[in-house]
Amino acid sequence: ETGTLRVGFTGASALYPAVQSSLRNFRRAYPEVDLSLEEANTSTLVRRLEDRILDVVFIRATARHTDDFRVLRVAQEPMVAVLPADHPLAKGAELHLRALRDEAFILTPRHVGPSSYDTVVTACRAAGFEPRLGQVAPQMLSVVSLVSVGLGVSVVPGVMRSLRLAGSRFLNIEGGPVSELSVAHRRDNRSKVLAHFLAHLTPMP
Repeated sequence: ETGTLRVGFTGASALYPAVQSSLRNFRRAYPEVDLSLEEANTSTLVRRLEDRILDVVFIRATARHTDDFRVLRVAQEPMVAVLPADHPLAKGAELHLRALRDEAFILTPRHVGPSSYDTVVTACRAAGFEPRLGQVAPQMLSVVSLVSVGLGVSVVPGVMRSLRLAGSRFLNIEGGPVSELSVAHRRDNRSKVLAHFLAHLTPMP
């Protein structure tokens, strides 16, 4: 019931109810535990988990993360297109991804967020085109911010709708890609505090 738990999360993952409720419920159940929180991109969080600086992280995991980590999926949702509010296609509620084939895509670099990058690029290729990469952004919030000032378009997790950033418009994607959020920890971490935290999560099947 005492000790320290070091939790890492990406900026976008902090918007998920599953993340918010797990932290809130754990804090209520174990108020004497020192809860240390760190926000960073996926690649940084993975390195810090590998180096045992963090105990558990909320990330968009890839297959390679399952080698040394135990990965539990906690949320899944359709990704959405985000366009400048004055874009001609922004007047509708839904579009097909190929409608964006001539647009510049604002993405996080692959070395920063490999899962998100690969998901978007793979979806574009499945829609019949190679995305034209424009400005890069370090975090999802930066992606939406750059879209809002007219520097391009992007595809982001649906949870980003909650930002309601002026100058941007979110649209559903017909048959679009799906985003998954997972929690990961080292398989060899036997911490009782970590076990208590995981008990407050509700993994998806």
